[in-house]
Amino acid sequence: MNTSILWPTPQDEVSAMPDYFVDLNLDQLLERMIGAEDRCRLRPLYYTLCGDREAVAYRQAAFRDCMRPEIKAASDQFTEQMAEVRRQLKLARSLSDTWNQRGWFFEAAALYCEAVEGLSGVFQASALDSTALTGLRRWLAAYAQSRRFVCMKSEIAVVREALGKVYLRLNINGTTIRVGKGKAEPEDYGAVVGQCFEKLSESPYDPSEMRFRVSARLNHIERAILGQAVDDYPEAFGALGAFCGAYPDFLEAEVLGFEREYCFLQAYLRYIKPLEDSGLPFCVPEVARGGGLAVRDAFDLVLAKKSGGRGIVVNSCVTRPGERILVVSGPNQGGKTTFARMLGQLCCLAALGLPVPGASAALFLPSRIFTHFERGEDSRGQNGKLQDDLLRVHAILAQADAHSLVLLNEIFTSTALKDGLALGRKVFARLQALGAYCVCVTFMTELSKYSKTTASFVSTLDAGTAERSFKILRRPADGQSYAQALVRKYCLREADIKRRVSS
Repeated sequence: MNTSILWPTPQDEVSAMPDYFVDLNLDQLLERMIGAEDRCRLRPLYYTLCGDREAVAYRQAAFRDCMRPEIKAASDQFTEQMAEVRRQLKLARSLSDTWNQRGWFFEAAALYCEAVEGLSGVFQASALDSTALTGLRRWLAAYAQSRRFVCMKSEIAVVREALGKVYLRLNINGTTIRVGKGKAEPEDYGAVVGQCFEKLSESPYDPSEMRFRVSARLNHIERAILGQAVDDYPEAFGALGAFCGAYPDFLEAEVLGFEREYCFLQAYLRYIKPLEDSGLPFCVPEVARGGGLAVRDAFDLVLAKKSGGRGIVVNSCVTRPGERILVVSGPNQGGKTTFARMLGQLCCLAALGLPVPGASAALFLPSRIFTHFERGEDSRGQNGKLQDDLLRVHAILAQADAHSLVLLNEIFTSTALKDGLALGRKVFARLQALGAYCVCVTFMTELSKYSKTTASFVSTLDAGTAERSFKILRRPADGQSYAQALVRKYCLREADIKRRVSS
């Protein structure tokens, strides 16, 4: 039975970070979202794109179910409990004292059973629509009723009851401690102690605010006391030892799988929540291998996070059927690279089945993503800038196909314009033959008129101030907009000059 909420069929994961992650700043997203301690190995899940539209739809349906309030609350609690289970197991492995180790192992097993039962109970009582979660619900019900799980729960109850009857009496006389079997005392010693210190009850300090440092590691005195308890209550501690021996690997692979896959979604939702709260839009995108782009009010996710959601300029992008190469031109520092990076992020997140930044989005579904962003020359290498560009572009074209997304940012800037145009046209010809989807940021505006498969987008200026607006609009590229705006701003038009000369 398939219990994955990410994959309708098993899929090999990408273990190493893809090259495009750095160019799209997705490495920064993961660093902030997951951090250095990746306890559930989430990174490979973000590196591995869905292979087809059906896999994306499978995830989107599962994530909709996961966002139901009762399912989300139960799953959040489950992942918190499982994190504590992992912490206790790690602690148990680090301890040298056998009985202390077994005690923490037992507590981890008890919490694990509680977590599984709690999650299963909510799933059984909830209305679910997705194939993924209905399948997981059936598996959880069967697992919670399985002989092994029921026996483990029963033995936990027996061991806990036995340990609950362990009473010790400590006789402390100076540096000597005598340990013996005790018995349950009906008297409430808490009340007795409270009466002794009643005069201090008017103290401004709240005892509940006091924190005591308790270590799981035993000192030599505590070890000796525990050893005496084991000798005095062999049946109780024998039951504990038998339990640990019977269930050395109680963690079920399917349970760990759901924890990991839900954490994949949970980490992303926690990352974007402050941005949603600030008013920035997110949506569930439509995806397709063919067709065009239709994106409304989208933005660079990493840039928005850095700014805390403030001062973000949203952009839209619509292409027509058959247009596969988007050429983005305009003034420097006008937002062109951010626009290209935004489109790359959108397609990547959509291929992961995740909500994307934007009011609405219909996106190209890539099986692979390739990027060529400008790099400085490496003084240690023997290649010049142009040769490095050619080698990198050649490597991309050798691997790309009709299902690839290629992002090119300011290529061939180190050569003459005529040569750069010739090389750019050759690259476009190859991309067009492959049928790949491409976003190309360039100062060579002539490339925007390459063929019917190209669409021109231009970074614009504020009409009144000639300042960069960071809005990218679909319009023909003339290469003169910025110069004309500066002429108007500084009154350098022919009429302006004649008027000043005549005066």
